[in-house]
Amino acid sequence: MLRDLLSSRWFQRGLVFFLLVVGGSLLYSWHVLRTTESDMERHDQLLQGRENKKDTRPAETVNVPTENETPGLVNTPDQNTDTPMPAETEALPNEGDDFADAFLPEDFVSEEVPPAEDDPVSPFGFGPYPEIPTDYPQNLSPSWTWSAEEKERSSNLLTDELMDRVLIQLWNQGEKGIIGGSTGGSRVYPHYPKTVYATYENERLPNGTAVQRISTMFGGPDITEQEMQQIHRYGEAPGITILDAADTGINPYTFLTLERK
Repeated sequence: MLRDLLSSRWFQRGLVFFLLVVGGSLLYSWHVLRTTESDMERHDQLLQGRENKKDTRPAETVNVPTENETPGLVNTPDQNTDTPMPAETEALPNEGDDFADAFLPEDFVSEEVPPAEDDPVSPFGFGPYPEIPTDYPQNLSPSWTWSAEEKERSSNLLTDELMDRVLIQLWNQGEKGIIGGSTGGSRVYPHYPKTVYATYENERLPNGTAVQRISTMFGGPDITEQEMQQIHRYGEAPGITILDAADTGINPYTFLTLERK
């Protein structure tokens, strides 16, 4: 009977199936055990390495963010903190200046504008003197550049200064033909080549006719005495421009926008 049982094909198949199940279970258990031991060993090594690293790191560099802090940011002391700042921080602005100076040419010279109170000013309250143009004629040197002796010879330095200010202003406006100037009746008369200013007076002839004759004349140094006599006698001269002094002349206070002193 046992022989018949062992020779049964169903029994043999069941026995083989049983052995395969048991063998597979043992093999799977062994594999799980090995995997678990390997994972535990690596986990222990990792924990050991983290503990060693934490122990060797300086305590002051550890930055553990709190609940109200953003990771990676370091809180700075408040302005009212009593902790003194390093002395080096006081020199930071100068370091910025040195950095900017490094880009300047070696021959660079800083142009400092002198204080206004250091500039020469008018003794008559007209403020700083105007800048003399580079092409301004030397024979028209302004009164504020005169020597002490030349100033002493002047009868009215205030009038001289006003005239020089007007002439310089005219020159800057493009009137490059000015050769001098004169004053009269609170007005400034710039002198131009071959030009005279004339004042007139009424004269009555013997027959009762009223006429105007030139009473006085003035102009630049380019007008000769002979031309002056000819203008006085005939009222004109070839090549000479005659201007009526009553209708011309410049009010210096209006022209220069100055307050009358």
